[in-house]
Amino acid sequence: MDSTEATESPRTDRDEQPALTVVVCLLSGEQLAEFVLPRCSTVHDVKMRLRDKEGIPIRKQQLVNGCDILPETVCLAELCSTDFLEVRLVRKEAINFHWQATSMNADRISSPEWCLDSSEAVSSRRCALSLHYYPAGFESKMHKAGHFSIMVQRPKNSILRARVHIAGVMRERLFTSAHGCFEGWINFASREVLPNCETQQLCLEGEEMGSLHGRLEPDVPEEISCPKARLHKASDWSSRRLEVQCFGVVRHASRADTIGATWKGRAWVQSSDFEKHPLDPPLSDSGRAEATDVAERIAKFVESKPGSQIQVVVTSPYLRCVETAAAICSTLGNRTRLMVDLGLGEVYGPEIFGEEPGRIIRSSCEVEEHLKGLSPSSPVPVSTVGVWPNWPETLAMARRRFAERLLVYISRGAKARRNFLLVSHADCVASCLALMPHGRVVESVDYGASMLAWRTPLPALLTSPRTAKRIPEPSCLRRSPSGQRAWWGEDGAESCEAATWHRSDPEELLSLCRTAWQIETSNVTLGHQWCGQDHAINCARAALRNSDASVQEVDHLLGLLSSELLKHSPESPKLRRKDSRLSCMSYETHLFGCSEKSLLEIDSIRESNRPVLHCSIIPSPICEGSHVSWDLRDALGRMPYAMGVPFVEEARVQSHESSAVHLRLTFFPGGHTAAPKNHVSLWVFPLQGLEDRSYVCSVDGSRSQRASGEAVLHFPRIEVFGEITLSICPLSISISKEKAADEE
Repeated sequence: MDSTEATESPRTDRDEQPALTVVVCLLSGEQLAEFVLPRCSTVHDVKMRLRDKEGIPIRKQQLVNGCDILPETVCLAELCSTDFLEVRLVRKEAINFHWQATSMNADRISSPEWCLDSSEAVSSRRCALSLHYYPAGFESKMHKAGHFSIMVQRPKNSILRARVHIAGVMRERLFTSAHGCFEGWINFASREVLPNCETQQLCLEGEEMGSLHGRLEPDVPEEISCPKARLHKASDWSSRRLEVQCFGVVRHASRADTIGATWKGRAWVQSSDFEKHPLDPPLSDSGRAEATDVAERIAKFVESKPGSQIQVVVTSPYLRCVETAAAICSTLGNRTRLMVDLGLGEVYGPEIFGEEPGRIIRSSCEVEEHLKGLSPSSPVPVSTVGVWPNWPETLAMARRRFAERLLVYISRGAKARRNFLLVSHADCVASCLALMPHGRVVESVDYGASMLAWRTPLPALLTSPRTAKRIPEPSCLRRSPSGQRAWWGEDGAESCEAATWHRSDPEELLSLCRTAWQIETSNVTLGHQWCGQDHAINCARAALRNSDASVQEVDHLLGLLSSELLKHSPESPKLRRKDSRLSCMSYETHLFGCSEKSLLEIDSIRESNRPVLHCSIIPSPICEGSHVSWDLRDALGRMPYAMGVPFVEEARVQSHESSAVHLRLTFFPGGHTAAPKNHVSLWVFPLQGLEDRSYVCSVDGSRSQRASGEAVLHFPRIEVFGEITLSICPLSISISKEKAADEE
C-alpha cells in the first residue's frame, strides 16, 4: 500500500459537498472577506471565520442577505442555488435600505413605503419602525395642506427622536410612549419633484440607533415622481362610496388538537409540527373543509347584498385563525386584503395556558411558508398590527379587549369606507355579539360560527371630517369635554370633533339604532332573553353611540356572558353581573384601509398596554383630606406639548375618613381641540365619592383651580410639565377654608 494512501484521512460527506464562494461586504459595498465553504455550512460558520483587528470572531454583528437578517442556523444552500453568495455585514453605526416604490391600485395609497426592522445589531431591544410617504395632496387631520408628510411609527413602548433630512431641510420630532398612539407625522413644504436620495437619522431612548439611507428606485411610478403627486381618486373621502356597510366576526374552524381530529391523515400531536409549536395548532383535515364552507357562506352573504364588498379580513395571530382567514380571502377574491391583529388573540391567562408560556405563535415567515404549502395561491398577511396582551389576562379582561377591537375597527371602517371581517376565537364572537341589541344570552359558539351585520348607510352617515358641514349643529344641552373619539358616531367617522357634539333629538338616535344594523348568526346558540328588546337597544345605544359613554356600559353588556370560557358544545350559562372596572380604551389615528404596512416579524412581540401617568396616593392629615400626585417626567420625558394627543388616568383614593374617591382624569396638551388656545386642560370626571367633596388642582406649581363634581380646568400653557397634584377634601372643610381666606 502506498504510504500516502495510508496516511490519507477518510473523506466525509461534508467534503463531498460542492463548494460555495462566500463574499462578505459592508453595506457601503466595501469587500471584507472572501472564502470557500461547503454548501452545507451555516451562517454561524461564516461568522466564525470573520475576525476583527484583534483576531476575535465577529459574533455580535449580523449578516444580511437582501433586506433579511440571517439567523445563525440557516444553511447557506437555502440562500442561493448558484455557487456564489454575497452577504453584507450590518454594523452598529448605520443601516442602508432601499426605499421601494411600488405601483398601487385604487385601494391603496399611491406612494412608496419604507420599512426598517432592526435587531440586536442596531439596538439593545427589538424594535420595528415603519416609514410611509404621503405625497402632496393627501388629506388627513394630521397632515398639513400643501405639504408632503412622512408618517413615523415608533417602536412600541419607547422614546424615538426622529431627524429627517430632505433636500437640505431638517425636521426633528420626539415621539414618546405617553401619547396613546404609536405614530405621528413629520411635515415638509410641498416640492415639485420628490428628492432622490435622503437620510433618516434615528435615536432610540436617547441612544443613537443608526441612520436609514434610502433612494427611490429608477422605476418609480409616474404618479409619484411627477410634480404635485396626488392620491388615486378612490382613496379620497369624497369620491369613495360604500353602498352597503357590513362587518362580521367569525370563529376559526376545527383545530387539529381536538380529540379524534387528524392532520395530514394522522394525529397532529404525534407530528414534528406539534413538537415545534405545541400551543399553536393548525386546522384539522376536517377543519380545512369547514373553513371552505365558512368562506362560501360569507361569499353568499356578500352576494346577497348588492353593492357590498369586504375589503379587509383581520385575523388573530394563531395559525388556526390565519388558515380560516386565508380561505375566506381566497373565496372573496384578490381585492380582499389579509391582516394580523395581535389584539384578537386567545385569552392570554391561566384559564387557557395554565402557566405563563414562552413562545406561542409562529413567526410571519413560518406562517407564510405554511400557507404556501397548503396552496401556492393562498394569500398571506400584508401587515401585523395590534398589541399583545399582558400576562395574566382574565376572561373579563380579554372580553373587554375583544369589544374594544371591534369598536375600533367599526369606527375605522366607517371612516375609511371599508368593510371588514374579524376571524378570532369563541369568546371574541360572543363579546362582539353581546354589544349588539339582540337581548339574548350567548350560550355557545361552535367552530366556524359567525356573526354578520349589515345596513344601508344614510348619506349623513358617510360624512368625513373634511365635509363636516353636513353634521347638525352641536346641542347646547350636553357637551362633553372628552378628547376620546366617538366609538360609534352618527357621522360614521372617527374624527376629533365626534366627541364634542351630540344630536339634540334622542328619539332620532333610538330610531337609527333600531333600524341601523341587521344581524344574522350561524352556529351560535342563543339562550333565554334576559331583557326586552327596547332595553337591549338602549344599552347598545349607550355603549356604541354616545361619545361620552363610559366603559362600564360596555362591561355591563359583557357581564351578561357566562363567567366561564365558551365551549363549542352548549352549556348552561352561569350568569352573573360583576362589578365593572373602568379600563382605558385605545384610540388609534391610523386611517384604516388607506395604506398597507410591510409585513413585520412577530417572533417575540409581547407589548404592554399603552402606558399611563404614574399615580401615587399621598395621605395627609384629616383636615386636608387626601391628594393624588402624578409625575409626568417619568412617563413623558421633558418635552414641549404640541402633539395634541390626550391621555387618561384612573385613580382610587382612600382618605383617612374611609371614604373612597374614584375618578378619571383626561389630560389635554396644548394644541388639542378640547384645550383653549395657549392653554392645557384637565378634565376631572368623578365616578364615585366626590358628590360632597371639592378638589383643588395645580399643574407643576401653576395656578390652582377649585371645583366640585365634573369640571374642565384650564391652565396657561407651559412648555414642560412636571407634576399634577389633585387635593381632595370634604366640601365643608373647603368652604371653611375659603371663608377663613376671605376674613384674612
